[in-house]
Amino acid sequence: MTIKLHDFLKATPYTQKNIAGFLDGDVFHYWESSNPRLPAYINCSQSCPMTVRKIYTNYTNSKTSWVRFGSPSVKGLTSLQSETGDGAKLVTLEKHDPRIWPLSMRANGGSAPFPEGGLHAAAVEVASRDPDTYVRGGAKDGSHKTGVTRSLRYYMLAAYGLLDKSSGDAFAGLGNYVATLLVSDTGTILAAGINTGSYRHAEVSMLISYFRQNPTAQQLPAKSVVFSTLTPCEQCTAYLKEARAPDTQIYFGQFDSGKFGKAGAEISKRLADQMDGPKAILDKAIDEAAGGVASDAGAGAVYKTVIANGLTSCMGSGSIASQISDSEEARRILKGANAALMEKATRVRSDIAEEQAKGAALTYLTTWLSRASQSYL
Repeated sequence: MTIKLHDFLKATPYTQKNIAGFLDGDVFHYWESSNPRLPAYINCSQSCPMTVRKIYTNYTNSKTSWVRFGSPSVKGLTSLQSETGDGAKLVTLEKHDPRIWPLSMRANGGSAPFPEGGLHAAAVEVASRDPDTYVRGGAKDGSHKTGVTRSLRYYMLAAYGLLDKSSGDAFAGLGNYVATLLVSDTGTILAAGINTGSYRHAEVSMLISYFRQNPTAQQLPAKSVVFSTLTPCEQCTAYLKEARAPDTQIYFGQFDSGKFGKAGAEISKRLADQMDGPKAILDKAIDEAAGGVASDAGAGAVYKTVIANGLTSCMGSGSIASQISDSEEARRILKGANAALMEKATRVRSDIAEEQAKGAALTYLTTWLSRASQSYL
């Protein structure tokens, strides 16, 4: 049985199932998905031969199902006609099972560090600060709440630690280093992603990983916090906007000076800016810690706010992430992230609530990183 390509795609509204496929002569190889957060487009784009130059979908809205229109490699239903052009082509249909998804990082860090919650509230409070007037410092109040708030940095540090852990495999030959963590209100890492190539950015891998584990979900869970080592690009910003819960907080580690660096800043904030106050104060902290970062990446004394700044100082103009693999100093700094977490996790802490909260977060994160492994879902 044959059918016109346009008529086949039109027969199934994308609100019911999203379809994506490519032509091989008169055969239309296609994938479908009933969940817009698990787009068929990803299976198609990762399964089609390198010679394929065009993917056809039943999408009619450029913001639907994470497909960016405007690219010559994607042609949606609104661009196809039943009587002329590609849409009029008679095709034989061949459906494929959705099996290929972006590489993700998965692990079990053990019990949630904050079983009563509180990480999201801390992230909201930090986001509300005015970085130009907020002054970090003063006597520690010893509260559990303060310990949870200060643990936000450890999660960002863990995201950088994931880059170092992944550099020997998924990033080999790629050179574009980005990692993303999705964290619950209790401090549990729900999903993680690393960049493994064009389209398969860290945020995409994280989102796909979460929705594959939660196939009925249509958005990220309430009170979730996203930590990305780099400002999300234009593509990933669009996907995060579509997938996040109304109260999802998004933080990045360093600003990407590349072409699309400003896009992610619309929906996220740089964690160090919100936690360290005026630039003069941060610069002083960086100066005090820079020796430990630059001279010995294995030192546990790596200051937790210096990682992003150190990477930035190693780079030239253009996209920072694409240069990290070419800089030995940047690689040393990344290794310092894991060293710093381990040093802090093994430190003897008092029974003060603040110290216990930070210790719980560090134990969880170092366990998670030690067990993290790559897998295709």
